[in-house]
Amino acid sequence: MKTVDHIVAYPIIIKYVADNSGYPYLVTIPDLNNSMTEGKSVENAIAMAKDYIGTTSLVEELPKSNYTLPKANKGETVTLIRVNVSEYKRKNDIIS
Repeated sequence: MKTVDHIVAYPIIIKYVADNSGYPYLVTIPDLNNSMTEGKSVENAIAMAKDYIGTTSLVEELPKSNYTLPKANKGETVTLIRVNVSEYKRKNDIIS
């Protein structure tokens, strides 16, 4: 019998902050207590947010999202990302 994968979706906020770190795209995940990560590009920042959510799912139960996109402030991009938690756990040898 095939099981149904656990898939979550969370809004994220991406903001470009010029600095010398090489990771100028800051990502905030409001539904995870405003947790933050960063990326080298917008695409990398999205991938890092997905990885952050997946990693969090390995150590704690993820909260439900209200799927409400926050209002974007100047210089911010707001989007909804999808993470297949079951797939993430399989790739990291964790049974879900």
